[in-house]
Amino acid sequence: MTLYRSKLETVEAFRYQAALETMDFKYPFPDWLKNRVTVGENAILKLDTGSGLVWVKPGQWVVKDRMDDLHILDPEEFHRSYQVLF
Repeated sequence: MTLYRSKLETVEAFRYQAALETMDFKYPFPDWLKNRVTVGENAILKLDTGSGLVWVKPGQWVVKDRMDDLHILDPEEFHRSYQVLF
């Protein structure tokens, strides 16, 4: 798992790429996301945010902030807001 930093905080982030499966045909979700997602039709990810279901399309980022809130960002918005920590 890679950590990312915004101008204000460090977050955990996961880019959903539907084509990536492990040898057991499961998607490699991070531990903090595994119990909150279901892969639906057309590779759309159903994500339980705690305040409702949202849909994540392949290529979008799921960001968990320090309050454990989840945010869905398109790639352009994600890269504009965050940079990878080394």
